Amino acid sequence: MDCRALRHERHRRRFASAATAAVVLLAALNAPAYAAARSWQPLVLKGERFPALLGSPIAKFEVMALHGGKLAPLPFQIDQIAANGQYALPDGPEATAPQYPGIFTRDDQLALMISDFGAKCAGGCSVPPGAMEIRVADPLGGPARFAYVASADNPETSPVFYVRYDPKIDRIEADSYRMTLTRQLPTDLAFQDRMDSGAPNMIDRIKVRASARVLGIFHYRVDEDDVRNRLLAWKAGPIRIIRRLSHSV
Repeated sequence: MDCRALRHERHRRRFASAATAAVVLLAALNAPAYAAARSWQPLVLKGERFPALLGSPIAKFEVMALHGGKLAPLPFQIDQIAANGQYALPDGPEATAPQYPGIFTRDDQLALMISDFGAKCAGGCSVPPGAMEIRVADPLGGPARFAYVASADNPETSPVFYVRYDPKIDRIEADSYRMTLTRQLPTDLAFQDRMDSGAPNMIDRIKVRASARVLGIFHYRVDEDDVRNRLLAWKAGPIRIIRRLSHSV
């Protein structure tokens, strides 16, 4: 299981310490009372884990779990990979396209929340035709939990979004936090118990201070006004937001 809140794709270093990075922001959720200690975390699986579904249209995917004796659709997203091995990000001034648009490949990633998993479908329960089972067993304890991935002509999908991104004001928001960026530096951060709660900003000001002496002669000093960040591309899904930035000093 991939439980990292941030993932960075680093490019080559350029003059003046320029670099490019892709940042993945995930929804941080409170675990249900019955859940194991890590059940609030996301699960990210590569397409190679689903050989029977490779080559299927992504628009036909559905993920189901058994809750209350009934199979119900779970929120999920499939993030495709571009030909250069980076995330394919469809929005932004430097958007990137996937190598095989709309087709599930072995390098693509399926992301979903462990807390949405349910009981095993057995007995009178019937999974969709051709469905593949995902079984999660937490070494910290608790029962195994299950979800079922399938490709269907009329897939059932969930309307739930655990994280939301507004590119106009550069704000990322989930039930448990809100973060707004200015010049790609956080200038608004709040912890909350629901979206749009209006919780107070915890940040007063972001400062950057660095100094060095080059060759023992030249004094080099940097502050936040010398740091230039630019949003290149992004993708907003129900499980995570992926953003590619350029940073230079």
